Amino acid sequence: MGERRCRPAALSLTLVSLPHAKAPPVPLRDILLALFVPCLWGVGFTLAKPAGHHFPPIFLVSFCYLAMVLMMSWRLRRRQTPLWQVLVIAAFIGPTQSGLLFHGLQGLPASLAVLLAQLQVPLAMLLAWPLLDERPRATSIAGTLVALCGILLILGTPDEAPDLTSALMVLCGALCWGLGQVLVRKWNRDSGAQMSIRVACCSLPLGLLGSFLFERGQVDSVLTATWQNWEALAGVVLLGYVASYLIWYGLLTRQRMDRLMPFVLLMPVVGVTIGVLGFGESFAWTTLVGGLVVLGGIALVVLRRRPAPVAVPVPVAAPAE
Repeated sequence: MGERRCRPAALSLTLVSLPHAKAPPVPLRDILLALFVPCLWGVGFTLAKPAGHHFPPIFLVSFCYLAMVLMMSWRLRRRQTPLWQVLVIAAFIGPTQSGLLFHGLQGLPASLAVLLAQLQVPLAMLLAWPLLDERPRATSIAGTLVALCGILLILGTPDEAPDLTSALMVLCGALCWGLGQVLVRKWNRDSGAQMSIRVACCSLPLGLLGSFLFERGQVDSVLTATWQNWEALAGVVLLGYVASYLIWYGLLTRQRMDRLMPFVLLMPVVGVTIGVLGFGESFAWTTLVGGLVVLGGIALVVLRRRPAPVAVPVPVAAPAE
């Protein structure tokens, strides 16, 4: 019998679904964690109201850094991120941001202050473009704008003209926080937990220095604190800072800024909900509608369509002779 020979393989175009060239969708685990963090922040923010009436603001935040250092410093390992980078990050998201925010809050209506503080989300997304080369997606921008409209529905508009100096302080605080988050993603070479501990270690002396330079009554606030004051402070420290940032910095190491930051906009929704359910604050239909709008905006950011099939050449062997 003659020798059978195979022809060279022919090329055939076949439609297949290729992975998207850009970042993959956010995993369900990270979505749940990103939903949980604003809940912790919302609880912490609610408890910060009574605690902030008794303890000076920057001094109060220094308790958060102290708790992180005392509780988690045993987990510190050899540092991968350079110390000067951690110090810069700590300066932005530590006492500088908290000092500007808390002192700006004193001269503004609560609704306007919370709304201005949420501008940290689009600011962080915009800063990530030049610093991380992460251009915000159209869906991320649209979802963020929708969520901001929902917050405006919840909080309403202020009845009086705002103090421009206080408003500028809150905006600068929002800018510092957003820049600090971008720098964490850009520079961090450690795990999320390791970065949160190192930031606390650097922020503690900076916070105490800032408090004793710009605030008064720290010692008196400690000596005269009631158990209700300590209880509120413990909630702020453990829920609003330690637990939340241990999770948050881990998310920052894995997810793009424009996919993660819009979740922060859930914080005022959680805070208002706790105020209504736990403290009997007034409830309006705009609160419910605004909350649904915020969730819809975040859904725009998270949900993605399945990639369209792409025609690619697939070799197909010719029949043997």
